[in-house]
Amino acid sequence: MLFRGTIYSATLGMETGLTVVGPDGGRTDIPYAAAYVLHGLGGNAASWADKTRLPLYAEQYHTLFFLPEVQRSFYTDMRYGAPFLQYLTEELPQICENWFQISRKREDTAVIGGSVGGYGALKCAFHAPARFGACAALAPDRLFLGEEMDEMRQMPREQAESRWDAALLRDFTAIFGTELALCPQDNPLRLAEKAALHGDAPRLLLTCGKQDVRLDDCRHYHEVLGMLGIAHTYIEQDGMHDWYYFDAALQQALQWLYGTSSENK
Repeated sequence: MLFRGTIYSATLGMETGLTVVGPDGGRTDIPYAAAYVLHGLGGNAASWADKTRLPLYAEQYHTLFFLPEVQRSFYTDMRYGAPFLQYLTEELPQICENWFQISRKREDTAVIGGSVGGYGALKCAFHAPARFGACAALAPDRLFLGEEMDEMRQMPREQAESRWDAALLRDFTAIFGTELALCPQDNPLRLAEKAALHGDAPRLLLTCGKQDVRLDDCRHYHEVLGMLGIAHTYIEQDGMHDWYYFDAALQQALQWLYGTSSENK
């Protein structure tokens, strides 16, 4: 099953893209599990369905996969823009629960993302622990965004533009304000510390390709999670930051979430 379209979001004040992927037929006597699959910086609501074998993987599981679209918001309630984090953690799940036969239980609800979508998945899961029972962050980007923001603030604009992409700096200004102030709800380190304090961390999978430039950050975040006492699964395997890797990592994440087939659910 593959549906593509738009929905109206009152939170965002506009129509926004949504793709839904699920098994064809199957059991209808019990609600489907729900997994929200988040795109990367340059992606959209179609990316995971078009560039991975998610439609094939979905046949193995009694799960509906919801692929939202957040543009270049970094899954954030933007300073000068729309509240995308609120949309993802509050309104979108309610819309999906009202329209589709999915479970409302935390243990049946997961969030998955790759690259900036992996950053978004961690934010959603840690920000709304009562909503998401599991999180798979595949080669997540910007795990140490707080440190990056500190560097940006200390540099003259011209020097920052020579080090970072000018479009990215414009994004960050719209998202975090001209002062580039990172709120705790947007900082993966602060979110992990809060989860450790309250003991409400989700089941967590963190993966990265061994040839990915983000590997050191993923290893460091893995160490931080361990020091905080947050139970998680960490996997490194061969791969770069491309769709070949994300397709393999997605399959691995689904096996981690649901077992090898729907018979295990």
